[in-house]
Amino acid sequence: PLFRNIAPGHFAQLTPASQRHVTPIVEAIYGKKASELGGEEYWVAAETALGKVIEWIEANGEGKDGLLMGDKVCFADFALVSIFVWARIVLGEQSADWERISGWHGGKWKRMLSRFEQYLVYDA
Repeated sequence: PLFRNIAPGHFAQLTPASQRHVTPIVEAIYGKKASELGGEEYWVAAETALGKVIEWIEANGEGKDGLLMGDKVCFADFALVSIFVWARIVLGEQSADWERISGWHGGKWKRMLSRFEQYLVYDA
């Protein structure tokens, strides 16, 4: 569900050639114009889905609730964090939408992303 609210901003940042290639594919998949993909229901669905992930993380126990596997970094942590990196870049770190995402679940996702900053390399 998060894709639908972030994708329109992502498409706007593509080169014209990439837009001509990607946009029709996405519009065919979703049956809507790329600019019309998002909506409040998808924000709610994304927050709810990530709430389930929080439940998995918290099942690791107190003090081991920062990573999916408890106290060890795993591939799934990187996969999850990559979604938040993408969202932050596309939406903009100062945007209301990024503030919304990073504030979900008591700021858990912003803290998780901060924990992985050491692994990130940004190449413009």
